[in-house]
Amino acid sequence: MVRYSLYHTLNQNIPTEKFLSKQKKDLFERHSLLDNEGKEAFLMLICEHARLHSGYVYNSENQKLPYGGLQKNRNTVFTVEKLPPALKWILVKFLDIVCK
Repeated sequence: MVRYSLYHTLNQNIPTEKFLSKQKKDLFERHSLLDNEGKEAFLMLICEHARLHSGYVYNSENQKLPYGGLQKNRNTVFTVEKLPPALKWILVKFLDIVCK
């Protein structure tokens, strides 16, 4: 079984405090700055979390995305509120690294 090691690296020492509205806005704004490779990595982090916690299987041919995500043309759209709290923090840590 393939493990997405970036996910496991970012999943260390996740904060336990509640995700605030300002942080949701920041997550959305920084995601919009990602290039195509960054957006793909962002999506794979979400898919890996879903695989580990609910048995989700990513299939690029039939892109049914976890947590209510939608594929719109070449863009993937997620509602922050539908993402699990730990995953939100993993994504924040990812964006902290790539959006410097």
